[in-house]
Amino acid sequence: NWGRCGGVPWSPGAFGQAVLSAAPMTDRVSVEYPDGGSEDRGYMAVTTTVGGQSVRVFNTHLAQRRQEAVRADQAGVLAEEVARHDRAIVLGDFNAVPDAPELARIWALAADTAPECRPSPVGDCEPTTDWNLKFDYVFLRGIAPLWHRVQLSQYSDHHLLLTDVDPT
Repeated sequence: NWGRCGGVPWSPGAFGQAVLSAAPMTDRVSVEYPDGGSEDRGYMAVTTTVGGQSVRVFNTHLAQRRQEAVRADQAGVLAEEVARHDRAIVLGDFNAVPDAPELARIWALAADTAPECRPSPVGDCEPTTDWNLKFDYVFLRGIAPLWHRVQLSQYSDHHLLLTDVDPT
């Protein structure tokens, strides 16, 4: 528990994120957003294979609460990069509920794996945090979800988000 997402001493470029894969990963990048808000934020991305198909995987952590304009800019930077890929998995802590305007550019590119969670919810959207809010997402572009669930965690104020995808 370093107390901040980048650890101590503060290490820009370490945003408290990881991507683990049983398949080899290539083309790794770590990108810091131009404006991190109250602390440095960014995304990391890798290329790997899912079911024999190449897919770009992005993991992000957007600015925390009451920084909507900063999150909107960050989501725009991320969306611009995601748009370059036909098949992508975009996951992380977006610090925004599904209908937050700052997520519009991400929603325009990809769907969340929880079918009931959309900018206009079609059912009960299961919370992913201790505050009974959905802030965490697994967005898919060019890939279909098979199942999705949220599992409570005793180790974080965010719950574990589990998703399986159809690689075809």
